[in-house]
Amino acid sequence: MDKNLNLEFVKLKKRLSKLKSILYINNSLNVNFDIDLFKEYSSLLKVKNKFLDLIKYENELNSLKDLKNDIELCNLVKKDKNRLNIIIKKIKIKLNKYLFINKYNKNDKLDVYLEIYSGTGGNEACLFVSDLFKMYNKYSEIMN
Repeated sequence: MDKNLNLEFVKLKKRLSKLKSILYINNSLNVNFDIDLFKEYSSLLKVKNKFLDLIKYENELNSLKDLKNDIELCNLVKKDKNRLNIIIKKIKIKLNKYLFINKYNKNDKLDVYLEIYSGTGGNEACLFVSDLFKMYNKYSEIMN
């Protein structure tokens, strides 16, 4: 596993154990927990499972190196090695996307769809809607 991913995995495990201790006190669910903490725990648990999958596939890839010298299995080893490399790359892309991109944009989940229609009023209503759109657009740019 990459050095950066390994460090993130350690941080993730620490955060998960901390959240678990907050959410589950004395083997029972803490009723005073914050819903956001539970959502964070759930999402981090999914990421942890991706890390475990990555470790599993990397171990499987390393075990193929022992079979590399066998002439009869050479073609099968190559195919399996290619398959595992593709799977590992996909998992790493997903992990990097979650760990290094979403970390800085936590509000990405807060998308807003706003529809503005010009009602009756002819050209003046269209101009008003245009100004209103520019105002909301500028506000969203300022507020990121």
